[in-house]
Amino acid sequence: FLVDHAPAGMNGELLSTLALLRREMPDTQIVLGLRDILDDAETVRTLWHDQGVYHLLEDIYDNIFVYGSKNLFDVAKEYDLSPTIAKKLIYSGYVARGGLNPVKINSSMAGSDSIPQVLVTAGGGDDGYALMTAYLQALDLMPPTQSIRSVLVTGPLMPSKQLQALQQMAAQRPEVTIIPFATELTDLTRAASLVVAMAGYNTSAEILALRKPAILVPRMVPRAEQRMRATLLAKLGLVWTVLPGNNLAEQLAEQISTALTLGYPTQPQWDLVNLGGAARVADVLTTLHVRAYA
Repeated sequence: FLVDHAPAGMNGELLSTLALLRREMPDTQIVLGLRDILDDAETVRTLWHDQGVYHLLEDIYDNIFVYGSKNLFDVAKEYDLSPTIAKKLIYSGYVARGGLNPVKINSSMAGSDSIPQVLVTAGGGDDGYALMTAYLQALDLMPPTQSIRSVLVTGPLMPSKQLQALQQMAAQRPEVTIIPFATELTDLTRAASLVVAMAGYNTSAEILALRKPAILVPRMVPRAEQRMRATLLAKLGLVWTVLPGNNLAEQLAEQISTALTLGYPTQPQWDLVNLGGAARVADVLTTLHVRAYA
């Protein structure tokens, strides 16, 4: 029984099911899957104490997948897990889709050796308007000699009025393409010379899997997750990080120029990033299944 993200369910709806499994089907392997960074450590500890999560991890769950790497973020240490719980942790590495075979990309969305392409993405897009606006403003601040082709994927959740406002801002820019969503964002990422994105788990993992130069602009509220992830990856020299603020456009213009020149901020420590999460999880689940029927 594999549970994703919320040990008790989003509103405690799994508690009765977990109790039933332990009582009536004691041989069932109950497994939890967690992203490594959920929020700042103090917030997670407080929430888990209040919601009884530590009890569930101690007494109910048999194994706990951590979709990350211990050498990057030690979940047991950060979230103050007991030795019993810590022994249940299985670090899978990051789950990324960067190894997919590319599909044909529209030529108007593909970069070239002479004109770099920047992909701008904000996940679902419900709070991506500020980033997209700042990026378009940053283009006005770039050196006139620096030609850039841009693809902005706003996300399907961006309000229609905000999408229309962005389209109006870009109306006189033939080098800018705005699309609401992409079914295979991985392929657009692969085609890009540089990615400007928020720092969600999936987006960050795919950027790392494709080893793309990237500028991460993390969401600051309601959780510290994205800020922490972006800061961690920046310290490893894998990305640049720009924190949102009143001068976001100016910061982006400067970082984009730097990124297109250098490629990466410092010597990237790729060896610290395990991206084999999907295969690792599949192998462990298969092993648990085989043992159950042995």
